Amino acid sequence: MGCPALAGRRGRGTSRVNRGYAITIDGHPNEPLIFPVEGAAASERGAVVLDSPDFPAECVVVGPPGRYAFAFGGQTRNGPARGYLKEPGRKRRLVWLKVWEDDIRGRIVYTNPLHALSRAEAQGLRGVFLDAWSDQIAADIAKLDLTHVCVMTSVLDAIPRPLAAKIRYLVLSGVNRDLSRLRDYGQLVLLSLDVDWSSCEGCRTCSGSACAAPPT
Repeated sequence: MGCPALAGRRGRGTSRVNRGYAITIDGHPNEPLIFPVEGAAASERGAVVLDSPDFPAECVVVGPPGRYAFAFGGQTRNGPARGYLKEPGRKRRLVWLKVWEDDIRGRIVYTNPLHALSRAEAQGLRGVFLDAWSDQIAADIAKLDLTHVCVMTSVLDAIPRPLAAKIRYLVLSGVNRDLSRLRDYGQLVLLSLDVDWSSCEGCRTCSGSACAAPPT
């Protein structure tokens, strides 16, 4: 796959010292994992996995070292619904969204904030958490600039090959049953794993936080 970084999250990875980055979440200093991408353009120097005791870690693509002030809002059953970035000299902008589903009295209800975004807002996203999938979600994901978006997902199996082939930053979370699907993600420059290994299929070797040998 040509992916130079295969690592786990929450301290299990191989991130370098976060030199030059000053990151806050909701006004509080944060020391996240930053996975540099060799040879990346200045606008996408790496992916940062934001880690907070208040909610599960999320992933966004960041630029060169500097000050990054993130703020998260909204509420789902397991974390925030949206995230904003405020950089010096710039207005606060939407950079992260979560797509999820709820089972309400036996009926699956999708919450897909991507659908309401303007073209400029969609192109400005740098991270998305896909915790659900449908035809409409697929159509809205296709509008994103996936070369600059860190995709965290628990529905790896559902993402069709044409979209998978465009994703460069991928974080697996929760139950992703068929890891052989990773062969469809041929443009990856970063892969981070935080999966439920009790349901791991399609791996030759699963050890701790990483699948050592995805099928080829």
